[in-house]
Amino acid sequence: MDYVSRLIDDLFELSRLEADSSLLRIEPVPPAEWASEAVGMYRAAATEAGVTLRLDLAPSLPLLAADGTRLLRLLGNLLSNAIRHTPPGGSVDVSVRAEGAFLVVVVRDTGEGIADDVRDRLFDRYYRGEDARTRSRHQRTGLGLAIARAVAEAHGGTLELVPTEGPGATLHLRLPLP
Repeated sequence: MDYVSRLIDDLFELSRLEADSSLLRIEPVPPAEWASEAVGMYRAAATEAGVTLRLDLAPSLPLLAADGTRLLRLLGNLLSNAIRHTPPGGSVDVSVRAEGAFLVVVVRDTGEGIADDVRDRLFDRYYRGEDARTRSRHQRTGLGLAIARAVAEAHGGTLELVPTEGPGATLHLRLPLP
């Protein structure tokens, strides 16, 4: 029953984001606080999984005009996936910096990576793939990355998987600065 409830909630959230970005509750969001809070929320899960979770914040980051709750969910989805797909002894690194007119958040893990045939469908609704990166012992809705991308786009930003040398996966989130 929890799975069905979670699926309904996720579908509702995704449809709202795709239908009308004016539903965002825009407020000043300090990026350092937002990223620190998200990383803090997943620190125990990382420790339990034997994964090192690090946060690198550039100094003097400008405020975002954003829906802080939805951005927290976006970054939480990225961290949850990265931790889940990183073996014990691995790491998840989050960096936050300003680049021109954008805040850039990079989440990089040292997990098993993402197969080429999965890359094109990674942000699709319900897609969980067949490889080790997407299998899980837990029931998941397959909507986490679709929601994350919808949140980014509702804010006028982008979320993309970028090529990574070596093991792991790297996701880049770009959000416009006011």
